[in-house]
Amino acid sequence: MNKLKNKIAAFTLLELMVTLTLTILIVAMSYFSYNYIFRGFLKYRDINENIEQHCRMQNYFNYLLQRSEKIIKKKDGIDFVMNETDSRKFTVAGNYLLFLNTVDNRDTLKLKITDLKLYWKGDSVLPDNGPVQKIKLNVDFSGKQHSLIFEKPYDSEKLIELDSLDKALR
Repeated sequence: MNKLKNKIAAFTLLELMVTLTLTILIVAMSYFSYNYIFRGFLKYRDINENIEQHCRMQNYFNYLLQRSEKIIKKKDGIDFVMNETDSRKFTVAGNYLLFLNTVDNRDTLKLKITDLKLYWKGDSVLPDNGPVQKIKLNVDFSGKQHSLIFEKPYDSEKLIELDSLDKALR
């Protein structure tokens, strides 16, 4: 009878091993679930950033096409001439689109441009300092090619002026 009174209440080694095993399984499943969700988040973030870059590029081009008086092809890019004192420059450097204005403010967009073509009245071979009517960009968007076409609508007076400039340069 004396032996029963002195017995200490405790967990057995088998109970501790089962608890430890279950804890390890729960932690391992939590880690792999978190890792899976985090990789999905990173992929979502990359796709979202890509979409944001494309939207910014389209908005910027549309803004420049509406505001510019004329578009001129240069050796190192394209000039969007707003007026005599204000112009914006656009260049392609690797996978980056670089937009500059006269104050040397830069806006860089990270896009994979596979092809850039400039047109004047359907002709894609333009001289330097020649006018541009249409810009065609082939852009890699999440592994798929997309063609983006931006066209500047000129009024008849500006069209005649730029046509004579094009003929003089050729």
